[in-house]
Amino acid sequence: MTADRHSVNRAFRELGLRFQWDERTWAELCAMPDVREQLRYYLPRHQPHLLGAYEADFLGNLVAQQLAHPGGTELSLEA
Repeated sequence: MTADRHSVNRAFRELGLRFQWDERTWAELCAMPDVREQLRYYLPRHQPHLLGAYEADFLGNLVAQQLAHPGGTELSLEA
């Protein structure tokens, strides 16, 4: 599933992830097939500390799930 940058950023906020993709980052990532691939590429380069707590695939699946059900039941990484 492909999503637009604003939808992805909304999913990040809803999940409690404290980063957003700006236009420059989005331009680098938007050619990738889905948010899972985008996060596999992005996280080690820009948010490597998250990979100490979560696997990229876990976060990718969580964001994809949030994108599939926007404004529905909020999932969260925050305790």
